[in-house]
Amino acid sequence: MRFLVFLSFMLISNYIHGQCSINDLAYEVVDCNGDQAFWVSINFNTAEIDNNLFVISETGSSFTQEFSVSELPVDIGPFSGDCETDYFFIISNPEESNCTATFPIAPVCCPNCNLFDLVINTSDCEEGIFDASVNFEYEGVQGVGFDVFIDDEFNSFHSYNDLPINLNGFSGSQTITICENDNSNCCIDGTIFNDCTCDISLDAQIINCNQDSLTFDVILGYNSSNTQNGFTLGGNGSTYGNFSNVDTIINLGPFMMDSTSYEFFALDSEDILCFGAIEIGIIDDCNVYCTINNVFAEIHECDNDGAFFVDLEFDVANSIADSFTVRGNGINYGNFNYGEDFYTIGPLIGDCETIYEFVIIDNANEECRNVFEFQEPICCETIPECSIHNIIVDPIECDGDSTYALVLNFENQETTNDFFDVYSEDEFMGTFAYAELPVTIFGFPERDVEYDIIYIYDKGNYACF
Repeated sequence: MRFLVFLSFMLISNYIHGQCSINDLAYEVVDCNGDQAFWVSINFNTAEIDNNLFVISETGSSFTQEFSVSELPVDIGPFSGDCETDYFFIISNPEESNCTATFPIAPVCCPNCNLFDLVINTSDCEEGIFDASVNFEYEGVQGVGFDVFIDDEFNSFHSYNDLPINLNGFSGSQTITICENDNSNCCIDGTIFNDCTCDISLDAQIINCNQDSLTFDVILGYNSSNTQNGFTLGGNGSTYGNFSNVDTIINLGPFMMDSTSYEFFALDSEDILCFGAIEIGIIDDCNVYCTINNVFAEIHECDNDGAFFVDLEFDVANSIADSFTVRGNGINYGNFNYGEDFYTIGPLIGDCETIYEFVIIDNANEECRNVFEFQEPICCETIPECSIHNIIVDPIECDGDSTYALVLNFENQETTNDFFDVYSEDEFMGTFAYAELPVTIFGFPERDVEYDIIYIYDKGNYACF
């Protein structure tokens, strides 16, 4: 976006007998930058100047700049490209007040450069190396492309048309900065996380706790990324065995309730620096295992089909799973993730017979469960739709003026008011009361057809006819 204007004669220049003059004035609006601002490039020829100095000022602001003729062309600014402000510039010689030139600039619109919604997806690791796919949204950009910097070092230039782009050969977490080409004022930052670092974490849950025998079992949840063929599980000086990475839920025990502070660790089979551990401490009672409590079900209003939905709420503690299952009345309603305020189940049929129950079961430990049961069946009435049916039309006589009369009768249910409208094709024949059925209607026009079409509408409810 560059505007070039030459002013050869549109000058205010008073010079007589070889005095100072400004000739061949030209100015150029330079492309906007990321701050919605622009600059103006100015050039001209001069004659009979003793001091070689000029001053440029803008009448609508405090902008003033002095420069030497030898510096031409000069760039002045920045000025706001807000699409509203008119600008008027004066060029003058500070020692000769009659040696001037002026030019206007109409409002300039500078779009506000913005890069946003950065999304980075990484590939699986291969021998410690992974790739990254990068995408983002943009608006108000001036150029056709953008620069990519990795850890503040220039990496590559790309066209916006190439999005999303693929960046290759990462071995660890690095920062990424994306800027509009040659515009450090319009950038977005992010992090390419290291997906090749081996990681192991453990969760623990107490089960089969027996206060009489002072024993308990433990379920360990094994979670890993970028591990090798398996792991060794141990703790408190004992080794519990070697396991595959697919063994994500492991039962151990029984353990004794005593003064032992129990801990468990998992060590990768290939990388001794890759391990995870968890400490559950001293277990001396049975109040530490998974619990699901405060189960409550709230019924939605029945719909017109005699069905309803239920919102389930509950509290869970000490679960190593991230999800649970809802069952009831022989139906599996599916798996749900922990963490929501409530869970909606349905539609269910309000048949006035079924007493609905909902059993919430932890997906890591089926012994961790609780149930809610309604005290009585849920009754939902099926609301019939508005209906006009069993229509009987009996023509009775001609009126002698190319019209005829007929007797109309029909059955109706769930109509919305006390009246109905009758049409012959698209001609309105009148409004009548349901209570007056059958009704005699006069003035039906005779037509040269085998059958007349009569429409009956519930008054004001044209979906019921």
